[in-house]
Amino acid sequence: MSTKELNKVLVSIKNATNSENHKEALSICNDALKTFSENYQIYCFAGKSAKALDNMKLALEYLQHATTLQPEQELAWQGLEEIYAAQHIEYVGTSAEIATDDKWIDVLLKWLG
Repeated sequence: MSTKELNKVLVSIKNATNSENHKEALSICNDALKTFSENYQIYCFAGKSAKALDNMKLALEYLQHATTLQPEQELAWQGLEEIYAAQHIEYVGTSAEIATDDKWIDVLLKWLG
């Protein structure tokens, strides 16, 4: 597909996200990824929408994949940091805290590095 078609898809995703229709935005992202399977922006939008829908596992998958596509870009790293930070608060005092801390530290080091 052309750049024009990609831009049209990205505008559709952005409009759905801005209107807080995250279910629609995620659906558009999933359809778009069939064609633009290596597009960093679509993965970031998908992660943001999945996070807004409280599907943290899916949000992590999308954002982690985005970081492999463009590790120098900050947006996906910031999304990962937010999720790991929230999980840390949620799991304070349990054995899960250590695993979350390790992931959080890895994300911060990659983001800063």
